[in-house]
Amino acid sequence: MCADIAVTTPQLILFAKKPAAGTSKTRLQPPLSPVHAAKVADILLRLSVSLAQQHWPGSVTLAVSPPPEDSCWSSFVQQHDISIRDQGPGELGERMYRALEAAPGPAAVMGCDVPHCPPAVLRRAFHALAGGYNVVGPSLDGGYYLLGVQHASPCLFEGVDWGSGRVMAQTLLRAGMTGLYLQCLPALRDLDRWEDINETRHHLPSLDRYLEQAGFGTAGDGHAGPVRGGTVQH
Repeated sequence: MCADIAVTTPQLILFAKKPAAGTSKTRLQPPLSPVHAAKVADILLRLSVSLAQQHWPGSVTLAVSPPPEDSCWSSFVQQHDISIRDQGPGELGERMYRALEAAPGPAAVMGCDVPHCPPAVLRRAFHALAGGYNVVGPSLDGGYYLLGVQHASPCLFEGVDWGSGRVMAQTLLRAGMTGLYLQCLPALRDLDRWEDINETRHHLPSLDRYLEQAGFGTAGDGHAGPVRGGTVQH
């Protein structure tokens, strides 16, 4: 059911983790090395910020871990001219709830694993929120890449097995229990595994270029490892 028309322009809060070798994109290792995985994470982060800044009609904020005081964020903020805030402690659900609760009006949280999200989908989410609706973008792995609400409700983030393939189903169940209706956006592929990267890289030239230069084949060729001397090294 549609609520009153929102009087505050919906905000987008991007959740970002510091790209660091050994802790970033661990599900890409192998075939990627920790250093390569960290670089991929950095590319996806920058592409996600650019996408949001260009195509979200409202303000965009970056919620980061570790906190903004970490040296890795200073140059990033200057390069992208984006406001930044601390995610704070706790599991993912706690951190997302806190970010949405702090927003002055309707807001959406979104990860940095779908920089291939069509601009029209972002605008659709914005206009749904501006029109008084709640919205969710399911990912193909059973989670969601975006959640937008008029008012933050802690029940949406309780009893959810974060990181599992049950996140979307559990969130819809929690929403139904409280009478909260969520409009669904088109499903997208989170770029967490090598098959996800290889399936999507041709839509992201800077990512494809880096992987090719690093020896990881070309977009769509199916390589699962670096190419050396005409063979695939697993």
